[in-house]
Amino acid sequence: MNKGQALFRAVRPGQWIKNSLVLGGALFSGVASEGRQLTYALLGVVAFTLAAGAVYLGNDIRDRDADRSHPTRRHRPIASGVLSLPLATTAAATLALLALGVSRYIGRLFFVIVGFYFVTNVIYSLGAKRIIIVDVILVSLGFVLRAVAGAVAVKVAPSSWIIVCTLELSMLVVFGKRRVDLRLAEQSGTTAQLPEEWYSLPFLDLLMASAAGASIVTYALYTLDPQTVAHIGNRRLVLTVPMVVYGCLRYLFLITTDRSDADATTILTKDWGLRLCALSWVVMAVLAVYL
Repeated sequence: MNKGQALFRAVRPGQWIKNSLVLGGALFSGVASEGRQLTYALLGVVAFTLAAGAVYLGNDIRDRDADRSHPTRRHRPIASGVLSLPLATTAAATLALLALGVSRYIGRLFFVIVGFYFVTNVIYSLGAKRIIIVDVILVSLGFVLRAVAGAVAVKVAPSSWIIVCTLELSMLVVFGKRRVDLRLAEQSGTTAQLPEEWYSLPFLDLLMASAAGASIVTYALYTLDPQTVAHIGNRRLVLTVPMVVYGCLRYLFLITTDRSDADATTILTKDWGLRLCALSWVVMAVLAVYL
């Protein structure tokens, strides 16, 4: 693996699917068919992709010693020594500056949101990631910021329903990630490296079930809300609720039955059921909003 390949792998292209949340503002506001607005939304995806890449590199630089004793993270380019520390540091700084530059072009408020995204990740990396519950809230906030930024990029007010639903869904995903990490730690005998006060598998199962239930109810209420119906002009968005129900329950099944050792967010792009569910949801949402 050459330096270019190692750097590309270090910014985790498999995680870029998260940044598609930025497109939600254009989709649900009905402006995705307008060229200028869609361009701003796509630039927003680029900005968060650059920002996330900088954050991944920064976290891997800081955690490189701990990652070397982790059963899977020891293969990361920085921890394994394939990617040098000076090159990784330079790349992280460059990506951060590019992200801020693109964000400023989109707009001042978008720039502020991306800046806040960096701040929350610094807080997380400096120690908050070892504080139970707080760690998940901070990571989930990154998803919420993407959704809000998507609305800001196309100059529409972000829906309170979407903000709450995004928070709940992202907490479901992040709790799932914690469950996978904890199970791998137990299997490899590295639980001693975890904080003294940390999650247990039963507690994580309870949290995931609660987040999934809350997500389903919130999304269903959003589709039935009179303001949503008035904005879209029809009640067809409720037809996307079954996809959300299936997606949440399928994810719970995969995580709680230990069907995968992959990163919890990677499962979302690799499982055939979740991929088909996501595609069906996008198709139905587009038909509901634009026909």
